[in-house]
Amino acid sequence: MTMRLKNVLSIPLICSFLLLVLCLPGTSHAERKVTKLTEDAIKDFIIQTADITSGKDGSMSQEKIKTYLNHHLDKGARFKSTMIYAIPGQPAQKNSMSLNKKEFIDSVNEGQKAVDEYETQVEVESVKISKDGKKATVQTASREQALMPITLEDGAVEEVPIEGNSNCNQIITLSKKGVIQMFSAQCTTTITFTPY
Repeated sequence: MTMRLKNVLSIPLICSFLLLVLCLPGTSHAERKVTKLTEDAIKDFIIQTADITSGKDGSMSQEKIKTYLNHHLDKGARFKSTMIYAIPGQPAQKNSMSLNKKEFIDSVNEGQKAVDEYETQVEVESVKISKDGKKATVQTASREQALMPITLEDGAVEEVPIEGNSNCNQIITLSKKGVIQMFSAQCTTTITFTPY
């Protein structure tokens, strides 16, 4: 099977979708105001959001997810993702993208449409909280699996299994109103396309 490299590399939506799943805080503390960041609250936040954005928690509509993201992303939030594509029969390709808050939120719905049967496992590797409890640096590692529609050389479309392994460094802050928010994230992800 030969895939069109142009077709694969022209889909920045998967980048933003994976970035979203890997680095945003979750909902376990979404409605509750907190006075200090704790390691448990941060871990719960990250894992819960992975559930929401991956579809495991099907209770939120796209509109509710958008509202949630507006609430839990700092107004100056910045995201950077470096994607390394490992495609059978082709040299590895690298693609980087940076998103601000609006771009990030706008890409969520489209990113979810870019893959099927998405699953993720996220592990919080380290949490370093500032002395005042208002800021934390978090490192995560995760593994994702999905099916992605790819156009083959003969023009046929085939769903190809993909696997992503990611490492992310994030800064999480506590707003003046006691809301846990994502301030920034930098992720490196290797995506492997597996032919049948």
